[in-house]
Amino acid sequence: MRHVPGSPICPVTSLRRVMEGPGLGEDGPLFCIEDAKGRLKPLTHSFFVSTFRKLAERPGLDPKAYSGHSFRRGGATAASGLAVADHLIQAHGDWASDCYKLYCDLGREQQLLLPSAMAEGAAATTAAHRAGR
Repeated sequence: MRHVPGSPICPVTSLRRVMEGPGLGEDGPLFCIEDAKGRLKPLTHSFFVSTFRKLAERPGLDPKAYSGHSFRRGGATAASGLAVADHLIQAHGDWASDCYKLYCDLGREQQLLLPSAMAEGAAATTAAHRAGR
């Protein structure tokens, strides 16, 4: 994990904040949530996903369309959109194969990057060829 001072999403800073806060002890779970009685309980996968689905309903989204896996897909897509190297996305997501590439949803702008770059390259090559005549 790399420390990114001043970044609002620095993983090291975020982890330090979590570990400094109230928890269930040194050997307890890393993420906890307060129940209705004010007691800390482990944040489980099922609780996280069910809560996320409830929140997804508020703006009218289909809660059945989301799962814990949605966050892996979303993370891979976000990293791809930021031009993070493929091998880093693969390592961060702990994928043994390159199947993560199937999870990256390319937006319209990203879909046009390759044809645009090819058109620019062709134009530059043509211009250089003409200048060389």
